[in-house]
Amino acid sequence: MLRRARLDPLAPAPKFEKAAGTVAPVGTTETDLDADSVSPTAAPEVVTPPTSRLRAWLARHWTLLALLGFAVVVSIVVQHVVYPALSWNRDETTYLWQVRALDAGQLLTTTGGLPHFFQPWLTGVNGGQFFSQYTLGWPGVMFIADQLFGSPISAMWWGTVLAVLGTYLFVREITRNHVLSLVSAALLLTCPMIITQSGVYLGYLFSLGMGLLFGTALLAGLRRASVRLQILSGCFLGVLFITRPFDAVLWAVAMGGYAVYTTWREWGRQARAVAWVFLGFLPFVVLTLVHNHAVTGSFTQFPFTAKEPLDKFGFGYRQLMPGVIGIDYTVGQAMRGSGVNASYVPQFLIGSYLGLVVALVGFWMRRRDRSTWVLLAMMVVFPLGYFFFWGNRLASGFAFLSGPVYFIPLFVPLSVFIAAALIGLWRRRPGLLVTLVVVLVLATLPFLYDKSAMNHRLSEAQVPWRESSANVPANSLVFVRDSGPYLLHMNPYSMNAPDLDGPVLWSVDRDAGLFTVLDRHPNRTPYIQRTNHPLLDNSVKHPDAKVPTISLLPITVVSGPVITLHVTARNPNHDAAVVVTLEIGDRVEQRTLQPTNPGATTYETTWQLTPAIVPAATATPNTVPTSGRGLLTVSAATGASDVQAMQNRQVREQFAYRVHEGDVQVVKPPRKTVVIPESGRIVLHDVGGLTKLRVRVDH
Repeated sequence: MLRRARLDPLAPAPKFEKAAGTVAPVGTTETDLDADSVSPTAAPEVVTPPTSRLRAWLARHWTLLALLGFAVVVSIVVQHVVYPALSWNRDETTYLWQVRALDAGQLLTTTGGLPHFFQPWLTGVNGGQFFSQYTLGWPGVMFIADQLFGSPISAMWWGTVLAVLGTYLFVREITRNHVLSLVSAALLLTCPMIITQSGVYLGYLFSLGMGLLFGTALLAGLRRASVRLQILSGCFLGVLFITRPFDAVLWAVAMGGYAVYTTWREWGRQARAVAWVFLGFLPFVVLTLVHNHAVTGSFTQFPFTAKEPLDKFGFGYRQLMPGVIGIDYTVGQAMRGSGVNASYVPQFLIGSYLGLVVALVGFWMRRRDRSTWVLLAMMVVFPLGYFFFWGNRLASGFAFLSGPVYFIPLFVPLSVFIAAALIGLWRRRPGLLVTLVVVLVLATLPFLYDKSAMNHRLSEAQVPWRESSANVPANSLVFVRDSGPYLLHMNPYSMNAPDLDGPVLWSVDRDAGLFTVLDRHPNRTPYIQRTNHPLLDNSVKHPDAKVPTISLLPITVVSGPVITLHVTARNPNHDAAVVVTLEIGDRVEQRTLQPTNPGATTYETTWQLTPAIVPAATATPNTVPTSGRGLLTVSAATGASDVQAMQNRQVREQFAYRVHEGDVQVVKPPRKTVVIPESGRIVLHDVGGLTKLRVRVDH
């Protein structure tokens, strides 16, 4: 009985033996070769015209070209249908901000002297300038797309195409099987993981494609003893390094480890390959170091950690941005993050849990094939590498929505194993294959629909932000209320021009701090932009929230030596007590009100704010001496008694105020909130109007 020989995918180009008819590489079996691998030797050399060569090439690869074209269509459809107004992931907005800076020829943008008001999300501050936490790879691709086509949107298509093309070329290189490669690439494209990522301004698919192209060029360069391919592999790795540096390390470990394994003891061959790969890789390392120095002041410090030193690898307290709550990343947290991410892999795989079973069958069929080792290496290296990065735990919190993004390389070997099982079934039971494919598709659709629908709802909730932001008048200064300490987080469209000189200047809302921005930009018309659903700032925790209402309200500063607060409270229950409270600075004044008329439901009172330097002789019982700046709060509550009223639901109006040049200044409109004691904690809900409280401000 003859033993089947296998083709070493990393061996030098095989010699051909002369024979009648056709020849094949030594040691190659029929199952290892496709139609492209067999060529006649007895026939004389024929010069083929270029047009004929092109037709022949198209005839051989039309299915791959059709698949790549379909990948572009998928990306376009997903971007328009699933993500009509960007995704919930605010990494997108930071990338777009960085592209806008690059378009202006800037790596760093001005803080305008007020970084705490104008700082975008996921950026750092260095020497009075903002910088993005991201290296130049993916923003550079988006920038090129923007320069070529007037929009960075085509970068999404490129990323999707590269992931599919990279899968085909990589699988073709390690297996020498055209059919398996094509089916694997097609299956990858049908995974909900790839579909949901194909329509967003994120670089995961681009990085996946670069990693696969690196592996393809490296292994092909070794097999063919091609210096050009080995240098090219270094270039691919370099592009990946300036896109996702840690991913480049992991891809180098997986592919380099397999290359060493298949060329074991060929030390000279390995050393030459390392040298050529490094030659292609070197320019990108230099570019990264120069970029690091330009934005952080250090060649070796990446923007990621310069933005927040606690955002790094290893265990301990980790934090994404200054002022944002972090976590204590322990081994337990790492195990939990990895476990949660792994548990969502089947839901984002073609065929879902059934697909995972089919992949196990395909693995068993290929268990003796040496190329399976590199596929297994990919499935081990990435989860193990990200085990030590706290972002793995952070990403597990939204894996139900966007998939296990750090585990995205795992979908390539899983697709290969599924493809192997399907092809094996096609050779034995073609009829059963049709049934299995239908079942795999049906098993995929519920998860694909669910993930797409959730992402669509969150994107749809951002349409009002887009429309409101687009309708802001020119020469405006807009404070995004409840935005937290960073722009682009609450409102993903609050993007300033690199020099802060655009038609609209956006600022975060820092209560009384807004006076500083108003003083600095007196020629702009000020507004407050407000949402009735501020909890959507953390949209991942509220995927079913309703579409919010966004309001753009003009700001008025009431100024004078005496400011009067006219407080009106409404209480339909005549027997209940009405308690109103004024909190300003360290002073708290509380009053129990009587109705204006017997049987009336309206209760009124007034306070007068004056500078603290006003002589006491001129003061009245309603006078409240005021100094400095801060928030003044007027609240009203009802209850059977004064004590019970203060324990019940309250309505509040908060105003920013300051004392400036002998006048008291109060900003309108106020923040209107309903305060609900809930399980021992206070939950604030911003509302457009309050029926039980009205505060009028006059000077």
